[in-house]
Formats: sequence, structure tokens, C-alpha cells
Amino acid sequence: MATPVGRGGIPRDPIATRETQLVIARALAELPESQREAIVLVDVEGYSVEEAAALLDCPPGTIKSRCSRGRARLAESLGFLRDSIDPDAKAEPVERNHHPPPSVGRGGGGSNPNSGSRAIEDSTGGDGSGGQ
Repeated sequence: MATPVGRGGIPRDPIATRETQLVIARALAELPESQREAIVLVDVEGYSVEEAAALLDCPPGTIKSRCSRGRARLAESLGFLRDSIDPDAKAEPVERNHHPPPSVGRGGGGSNPNSGSRAIEDSTGGDGSGGQ
């Protein structure tokens, strides 16, 4: 079996990768439910803001706001991961009302409603306990 390769062709340590998944899952679990739902739908599963708004029965502006606030919290709580990958990188301040360009976080296109949630469940133990 080949060793997984990360950015720049550097081999990834499977244990470190799993630990990172758990840290990210824990950070997601600490978000308020409304922010977590919006981020999982838009950034993990690839739904558009409008699709997520329809699924959560709220205006698109509410989804944008929840994603923005959730991303800001995740940036704060997971900033150390960026530092551990590139200790020379300068962390840019998080703008509270910044919305990323439309191409950011649109990996799945929303065609498979179960594509992203399974990864979150796997990393948390699947029972919502946060892997504890």
C-alpha cells in the first residue's frame, strides 16, 4: 500500500492525519448547531447558499451570516493547524463579515446529499458524541 502524499509531495502520516480529523470534528461540534448545520451543508457537502437556505427553512442571508460566523470561530480555534503546517506563514486577521469567493468550499456541488456528512460522522464516532 502506498503512503498518502500531501501538498508539495510530502508524505502524510496516517496517525497525524487522523488526529487532525478528530481536532476538526471537535471544533465543528463546538459550534452552535445553526452555524454547524450551515457550514456542513455549504462547505462540506457543497450545497449552494440558496439550497442550504431551503433545507434549513431560512433566508439565504441567514445562511451566509451563520457560515461567516462559524468560519470565523473555526479559524480562531483551528489556527494552530495552519501554524503547524507552515510555521513561517503569517496568519492574516479574520474579517468577521468577509465572504469567500463563490468557488471556495464548493467541492461537491450538492449532487450527493450524504457525501460530506459521512466524513463528519466517521470522525466523531457517528453517534454525535464527538468521538468520546
